[in-house]
Amino acid sequence: MAGYLTAEHMVTKAIKQKLQDINGYINFFAFEGVRKTSFSSERVRGLNDVLKKYPEVRIIQSIATDWTPKYVEFALPRLLSRYLKCQVAGIWGANSALARTSSQILIEKGLYPS
Repeated sequence: MAGYLTAEHMVTKAIKQKLQDINGYINFFAFEGVRKTSFSSERVRGLNDVLKKYPEVRIIQSIATDWTPKYVEFALPRLLSRYLKCQVAGIWGANSALARTSSQILIEKGLYPS
């Protein structure tokens, strides 16, 4: 339920803010938990259920983590560099620590999360 509610909120907000790229897509990154755990699977299933409702929304890249912010600290700057030309509307995180770390990195780079 948490994965679904978070994704639903993020997507509806991105739609209201008209955060589509030039091709009409709303792009997100996703930081999952450990893929073999039921907690991560359930949250990702919620994310995927929301994506089915909104065909204009896509996950540019989804990455499994060990549930700690350290991997986000390592991966997010690289993702932002790799996808410079993509307009990224948000970063979905499987837990609050992943989301909080993503927000901190965006603030440090001058890309303020809303």
